[in-house]
Amino acid sequence: MLPVLSFREVASLSMVLFTVLWMVTFSAMAQSPQKADVRLVIDISGSMKQNDPNNLRRPAVDLLVKLLPEGSKAGVWTFGQSVDQLVSHQVVDEQWAKNASAKARNIHSSGLYTNIGQALETALADASTLDKTFRSNIILLTDGMVDISKEQDDNLVEWRRIVDETIPKLKEAGVVVHTIALSDNADTRLLNRLALSTDGIAAVAKTADELMQVFLQAFDQAAPSEQLPLDGDTFVVDSSVEEFTALIFRSSSTPTELLGPDQTRYSEARSGMDEDVNWYATDRYDLVTLKKPLEGEWSVRADMAPGSRITVISNLNVYVEPMPTNIFRGQTIPLSLRLQEDGKTIDRPEFLELLDVTVTKIAPSEQEWKMTLSDPNNLPNDGVYSTELEGFTELGNHDLIAKVDGKSFFRQFTHTVSVRDAFNIHLRSENNNGEVRYLLSITPNAQTLNFKKTSVVARVKNPTGRSSIKPIPLKPNDVWELEIVPKEEGQYAITLAISVVENNGNRYQYDHPVETFYYPEKNAPKKKSSENTDEDDATQKDEDAKQDIDEDVEEGDESEEESSLLLYILLGVGNVVVLGVAYFAYRVIVGNSKSDESSEDEGEKKESDSDTNSEKEAEPEPAQTESLAMADIGEDEDLSREDDSSDTDSPEKSLTGTDLASDEPITESDIPMDSGSDELPPAPMDDLDAMLAETADEDEEFSLDDFSAGDIAGDDFSDDDFGGDDNTKS
Repeated sequence: MLPVLSFREVASLSMVLFTVLWMVTFSAMAQSPQKADVRLVIDISGSMKQNDPNNLRRPAVDLLVKLLPEGSKAGVWTFGQSVDQLVSHQVVDEQWAKNASAKARNIHSSGLYTNIGQALETALADASTLDKTFRSNIILLTDGMVDISKEQDDNLVEWRRIVDETIPKLKEAGVVVHTIALSDNADTRLLNRLALSTDGIAAVAKTADELMQVFLQAFDQAAPSEQLPLDGDTFVVDSSVEEFTALIFRSSSTPTELLGPDQTRYSEARSGMDEDVNWYATDRYDLVTLKKPLEGEWSVRADMAPGSRITVISNLNVYVEPMPTNIFRGQTIPLSLRLQEDGKTIDRPEFLELLDVTVTKIAPSEQEWKMTLSDPNNLPNDGVYSTELEGFTELGNHDLIAKVDGKSFFRQFTHTVSVRDAFNIHLRSENNNGEVRYLLSITPNAQTLNFKKTSVVARVKNPTGRSSIKPIPLKPNDVWELEIVPKEEGQYAITLAISVVENNGNRYQYDHPVETFYYPEKNAPKKKSSENTDEDDATQKDEDAKQDIDEDVEEGDESEEESSLLLYILLGVGNVVVLGVAYFAYRVIVGNSKSDESSEDEGEKKESDSDTNSEKEAEPEPAQTESLAMADIGEDEDLSREDDSSDTDSPEKSLTGTDLASDEPITESDIPMDSGSDELPPAPMDDLDAMLAETADEDEEFSLDDFSAGDIAGDDFSDDDFGGDDNTKS
């Protein structure tokens, strides 16, 4: 007779069983790759007639459909003014693939408008019920900008809605968005924002070959596949391989052949003779699937182009923990790799000691770096090979290739990482009815910025050596943009101070090499691009500029209030010095006077003292000392700031400033005062003359350390210097 359990015992037993089941399920999910859920969203607006005249979207979509593994999920949507589901979203099987390939021919270029926001939301209508055993990806292909109306205000409102509402929903759902722009006219800022916010690929394809390669790159990130290494034109098939698919891109029209281990030749012409061979050929590539292939070395007879690969279906797989797609320059990437058999990690020492595990990094400059992870004398107990990949200092796409050589089998895993700067900074010129202007745009790549608190300040030095400091306003599309209309001929230099505040409160200073341009451009010496494509050149430019100016930005925790306090103390000290010199001059004149009317002299002296004291008590106006304290900023600088009284009166602030005649800091103790007297001590006139001369001549002694964006408001640029439109901080 079975024992009768109490309710409490039954509940406890149920909880134990649930916990064990959850741990087993979670462990299996953690060690097994998620299946792919790929959603293709294709632009069919009328502008595609110009940007994709040969409708290369059709073969690109067809290729991805054919590469999708059975058991994954996929769907295809097209959009213009409205959104249509071209191919239903469901589990991929042979019938779905045939239907999708047929419907890809219906992709056209006759839609109105470009409703990107609605397209994304329609493709992800099931966001709240996503199956977490699948990794959801959207591949968005477009050639345009947000365009839902003839009214630009409506388009801007929709742009903001996508940024403020749609992107957070995508992130919350864990969906990765890969964006492909087919034109330079596409809104790459929005496309980058979509991709970087969800850690997807953001790319531009201008040719047929580029489109195919970018589509494959996005597909590889969305649906990683097991590969066999291609060594030249050969690859090795082991006994565990149930099926392989060879994607061979051709660089010529020569037909492709595969040569088996038994010297059997496989070609498109003979593919109908073998039911295990499926051969699909276009004018650019061959896609060959062969079931139950012979074990041994195979070779490819073709003029292979880059991008060719061999993928396999096997019970012996390499599993790599998901890695980031986008990183910033200098960041590192953790790599964790294991070999699995039937979904279970292999940790048997006698098996692991046979493995040769390596990882190769190929930089955009094609420089290679290789690292060996395996060591027969130091085997991983859990079968997991781990390391930290570093050295990502070059901007652009870095290819990571992990290879496993098991003596009797080979496996390969590839991944592409895009290395970026935290900001894209671009300087360009425009000619408007004969008037040349220069636009400097600062676009953030970092997706954790607090836009309201992050500030950008520029210092512009004109050909005469005169500098102006200007806060750069934030535009409605989340880009900082500065306009300069030059009048003086020669070289202009722009130094940026970017004070970053993140959403979590973290602060840091972003340094960027000095940007330069020549006006007119025909006088410019031959120079390299202003973008960060040459690190050595950018570094040299930065060092040259810093010989002329102090450090533009000093990293630290100084708040905007402290910078404002330093500025006003500096102005105050300058005024005190002027008053002291005036008083000293008065004493000298009075002392040399030989007037016989001593009583009248005494009265005049008292009256003068009274005027001096009254003048000392009055609040000094910035205009009184403009030639002294503001020589480095220009005559039109407006350094006003709200709530100054609260900052100045704070006892916690350090009363320091900058000596106008040197770079040494000034404190209250540096101002000589007679104890027991309110009068300033006499100051030598020659010292004052030297101070004024040095301040007027050494314009570059003023640095951005003395300012933050909050300290400077209004129009700093003199129309006489640059002739540009007023820019005010947004």
